[in-house]
Amino acid sequence: MHKIILCIMLSIFFHSSASGEEIASDNTGKVIPQNASIIILHPNLKFEQINNESILDPSKYSGTRIDSLLVTEAKNAILKNNLQVKIIEDNGADAFVYRQINSELMPLSNKLAYGQVNGEALAILKRLSSRYNNFVILVHDLYAKVGPNGYWDPNTGAIASSLSTSRVRAALIRCSSGEVLWKKENYIREIPNYKGSKFIKFVKIIYDDLTNNNKEIK
Repeated sequence: MHKIILCIMLSIFFHSSASGEEIASDNTGKVIPQNASIIILHPNLKFEQINNESILDPSKYSGTRIDSLLVTEAKNAILKNNLQVKIIEDNGADAFVYRQINSELMPLSNKLAYGQVNGEALAILKRLSSRYNNFVILVHDLYAKVGPNGYWDPNTGAIASSLSTSRVRAALIRCSSGEVLWKKENYIREIPNYKGSKFIKFVKIIYDDLTNNNKEIK
Protein backbone atom coordinates (compact mmCIF):
# COMPACT_ATOMS: atom_id res chain seq x y z
CA MET A 1 0.00 0.00 0.00
CA HIS A 2 2.81 2.41 0.90
CA LYS A 3 4.49 1.76 -2.46
CA ILE A 4 1.26 2.51 -4.31
CA ILE A 5 0.77 5.77 -2.39
CA LEU A 6 4.39 6.75 -3.06
CA CYS A 7 4.02 6.18 -6.81
CA ILE A 8 0.79 8.23 -6.90
CA MET A 9 2.39 11.11 -4.98
CA LEU A 10 5.43 11.13 -7.23
CA SER A 11 3.23 11.07 -10.31
CA ILE A 12 1.19 14.05 -9.06
CA PHE A 13 4.31 16.00 -8.04
CA PHE A 14 6.17 15.59 -11.29
CA HIS A 15 3.03 16.19 -13.37
CA SER A 16 2.52 19.51 -11.63
CA SER A 17 6.19 20.57 -11.49
CA ALA A 18 7.39 19.21 -14.82
CA SER A 19 4.54 19.69 -17.23
CA GLY A 20 6.05 19.58 -20.67
CA GLU A 21 9.48 18.09 -21.09
CA GLU A 22 11.49 20.05 -18.58
CA ILE A 23 11.49 23.04 -16.26
CA ALA A 24 14.23 25.25 -14.88
CA SER A 25 13.41 25.32 -11.19
CA ASP A 26 16.47 27.28 -10.17
CA ASN A 27 18.78 29.42 -12.23
CA THR A 28 21.01 31.98 -10.56
CA GLY A 29 23.74 33.51 -12.60
CA LYS A 30 26.70 35.78 -12.46
CA VAL A 31 29.27 35.06 -15.14
CA ILE A 32 32.42 33.09 -15.89
CA PRO A 33 35.51 35.11 -15.02
CA GLN A 34 37.68 36.05 -17.97
CA ASN A 35 41.07 34.27 -18.02
CA ALA A 36 39.71 31.64 -15.66
CA SER A 37 41.02 28.10 -15.38
CA ILE A 38 38.01 25.77 -15.35
CA ILE A 39 37.71 22.14 -14.35
CA ILE A 40 34.54 20.37 -15.47
CA LEU A 41 34.29 17.64 -12.87
CA HIS A 42 33.23 14.09 -13.63
CA PRO A 43 29.41 14.01 -13.25
CA ASN A 44 27.93 12.25 -10.26
CA LEU A 45 25.19 9.80 -11.36
CA LYS A 46 22.63 8.09 -9.17
CA PHE A 47 19.80 5.83 -10.35
CA GLU A 48 17.15 4.74 -7.85
CA GLN A 49 14.18 2.39 -8.22
CA ILE A 50 10.96 4.20 -7.29
CA ASN A 51 9.06 1.25 -5.84
CA ASN A 52 11.75 0.01 -3.43
CA GLU A 53 14.39 2.79 -3.40
CA SER A 54 17.11 0.34 -4.34
CA ILE A 55 20.20 1.83 -5.99
CA LEU A 56 20.75 0.73 -9.58
CA ASP A 57 23.95 0.33 -11.56
CA PRO A 58 24.40 3.42 -13.80
CA SER A 59 26.30 1.32 -16.35
CA LYS A 60 23.00 -0.38 -17.24
CA TYR A 61 21.86 3.01 -18.50
CA SER A 62 25.04 3.81 -20.47
CA GLY A 63 26.35 5.86 -17.57
CA THR A 64 29.77 6.61 -19.04
CA ARG A 65 28.22 7.97 -22.23
CA ILE A 66 25.81 10.11 -20.23
CA ASP A 67 28.87 11.44 -18.40
CA SER A 68 30.50 12.30 -21.71
CA LEU A 69 27.36 14.06 -22.96
CA LEU A 70 27.12 16.26 -19.86
CA VAL A 71 30.81 17.19 -19.98
CA THR A 72 30.78 17.84 -23.73
CA GLU A 73 27.74 20.13 -23.61
CA ALA A 74 29.15 22.02 -20.64
CA LYS A 75 32.43 22.50 -22.50
CA ASN A 76 30.60 23.63 -25.66
CA ALA A 77 28.62 26.17 -23.64
CA ILE A 78 31.80 27.60 -22.12
CA LEU A 79 33.64 27.82 -25.42
CA LYS A 80 30.79 29.08 -27.61
CA ASN A 81 31.48 32.74 -26.80
CA ASN A 82 35.25 32.44 -27.37
CA LEU A 83 35.97 33.29 -23.75
CA GLN A 84 39.60 33.63 -22.72
CA VAL A 85 39.52 30.63 -20.41
CA LYS A 86 41.57 27.51 -19.90
CA ILE A 87 39.70 24.21 -19.53
CA ILE A 88 41.69 21.63 -17.56
CA GLU A 89 40.84 18.19 -18.90
CA ASP A 90 41.32 14.56 -17.94
CA ASN A 91 43.35 13.83 -21.06
CA GLY A 92 45.39 17.02 -21.31
CA ALA A 93 48.70 18.28 -20.01
CA ASP A 94 47.17 18.84 -16.57
CA ALA A 95 45.53 15.42 -16.36
CA PHE A 96 47.19 14.66 -13.03
CA VAL A 97 45.80 17.85 -11.51
CA TYR A 98 42.36 17.06 -12.92
CA ARG A 99 42.29 13.56 -11.46
CA GLN A 100 43.48 14.69 -8.07
CA ILE A 101 40.87 17.43 -7.85
CA ASN A 102 38.14 15.19 -9.20
CA SER A 103 38.85 12.48 -6.62
CA GLU A 104 38.77 14.98 -3.75
CA LEU A 105 35.57 16.73 -4.76
CA MET A 106 33.48 13.85 -6.16
CA PRO A 107 32.24 12.76 -2.68
CA LEU A 108 30.92 16.31 -2.22
CA SER A 109 29.53 16.77 -5.73
CA ASN A 110 25.85 16.32 -4.87
CA LYS A 111 26.01 19.22 -2.40
CA LEU A 112 28.30 21.36 -4.55
CA ALA A 113 25.99 20.98 -7.54
CA TYR A 114 23.19 22.33 -5.34
CA GLY A 115 25.34 25.35 -4.52
CA GLN A 116 26.12 24.22 -0.97
CA VAL A 117 29.78 24.83 -0.12
CA ASN A 118 30.52 23.59 3.40
CA GLY A 119 33.73 24.02 5.38
CA GLU A 120 35.31 20.85 4.06
CA ALA A 121 34.61 21.78 0.45
CA LEU A 122 35.79 25.37 0.93
CA ALA A 123 39.09 24.21 2.41
CA ILE A 124 39.72 22.00 -0.65
CA LEU A 125 38.67 24.74 -3.08
CA LYS A 126 40.92 27.36 -1.49
CA ARG A 127 43.88 25.00 -1.61
CA LEU A 128 43.18 24.33 -5.27
CA SER A 129 42.93 28.04 -6.05
CA SER A 130 46.61 28.47 -5.20
CA ARG A 131 47.52 26.40 -8.27
CA TYR A 132 45.83 28.60 -10.84
CA ASN A 133 44.78 32.23 -11.14
CA ASN A 134 41.00 32.71 -11.22
CA PHE A 135 40.30 29.01 -10.71
CA VAL A 136 36.68 27.75 -10.94
CA ILE A 137 34.98 24.36 -11.04
CA LEU A 138 31.85 23.24 -12.85
CA VAL A 139 30.14 20.39 -11.02
CA HIS A 140 27.00 18.50 -12.00
CA ASP A 141 24.88 15.84 -10.35
CA LEU A 142 22.29 13.63 -12.09
CA TYR A 143 19.63 11.80 -10.06
CA ALA A 144 17.18 9.51 -11.83
CA LYS A 145 14.10 7.84 -10.34
CA VAL A 146 13.34 4.71 -12.37
CA GLY A 147 9.65 3.86 -12.45
CA PRO A 148 8.10 0.39 -12.33
CA ASN A 149 7.59 -1.67 -15.47
CA GLY A 150 10.21 0.28 -17.34
CA TYR A 151 12.07 -1.20 -20.26
CA TRP A 152 15.48 -0.80 -21.80
CA ASP A 153 16.42 -2.00 -25.26
CA PRO A 154 20.23 -2.18 -25.58
CA ASN A 155 19.93 -2.36 -29.37
CA THR A 156 18.01 0.89 -29.80
CA GLY A 157 18.78 2.66 -26.54
CA ALA A 158 15.04 3.03 -25.85
CA ILE A 159 14.22 3.52 -22.17
CA ALA A 160 10.76 4.25 -20.81
CA SER A 161 8.51 4.16 -17.76
CA SER A 162 5.45 6.24 -17.03
CA LEU A 163 6.77 7.34 -13.63
CA SER A 164 10.45 7.79 -14.41
CA THR A 165 12.00 11.19 -13.92
CA SER A 166 15.46 12.73 -13.87
CA ARG A 167 16.94 15.78 -12.22
CA VAL A 168 20.20 17.46 -13.16
CA ARG A 169 21.83 20.08 -10.98
CA ALA A 170 24.89 22.05 -12.03
CA ALA A 171 26.92 24.81 -10.42
CA LEU A 172 29.94 26.94 -11.27
CA ILE A 173 31.96 27.79 -8.16
CA ARG A 174 34.90 30.15 -7.61
CA CYS A 175 37.56 28.21 -5.72
CA SER A 176 39.22 31.14 -3.91
CA SER A 177 36.04 32.10 -2.06
CA GLY A 178 33.53 29.28 -2.58
CA GLU A 179 31.21 31.77 -4.28
CA VAL A 180 28.56 30.19 -6.50
CA LEU A 181 28.77 32.07 -9.81
CA TRP A 182 26.00 30.15 -11.56
CA LYS A 183 23.71 27.24 -10.82
CA LYS A 184 20.76 25.55 -12.42
CA GLU A 185 18.37 22.69 -11.74
CA ASN A 186 16.21 21.01 -14.39
CA TYR A 187 13.83 18.06 -14.48
CA ILE A 188 12.75 15.80 -17.29
CA ARG A 189 10.17 13.02 -17.11
CA GLU A 190 12.26 10.20 -18.53
CA ILE A 191 15.33 8.15 -17.72
CA PRO A 192 18.54 9.63 -19.17
CA ASN A 193 19.36 8.26 -22.60
CA TYR A 194 22.50 9.59 -24.25
CA LYS A 195 21.01 8.78 -27.68
CA GLY A 196 17.59 10.28 -27.03
CA SER A 197 16.85 13.59 -28.76
CA LYS A 198 14.71 14.80 -25.83
CA PHE A 199 17.44 14.13 -23.30
CA ILE A 200 20.14 15.70 -25.49
CA LYS A 201 17.96 18.81 -25.88
CA PHE A 202 17.37 18.77 -22.12
CA VAL A 203 21.12 18.75 -21.42
CA LYS A 204 21.72 21.62 -23.85
CA ILE A 205 19.06 23.69 -22.07
CA ILE A 206 20.84 23.21 -18.75
CA TYR A 207 23.91 25.05 -20.01
CA ASP A 208 22.30 27.43 -22.49
CA ASP A 209 22.71 30.51 -20.26
CA LEU A 210 26.02 29.60 -18.66
CA THR A 211 27.87 32.31 -20.57
CA ASN A 212 25.05 34.74 -21.44
CA ASN A 213 26.11 38.39 -21.14
CA ASN A 214 29.49 37.26 -19.93
CA LYS A 215 31.87 39.87 -18.61
CA GLU A 216 34.87 39.92 -16.37
CA ILE A 217 34.40 39.54 -12.63
CA LYS A 218 36.94 41.44 -10.57
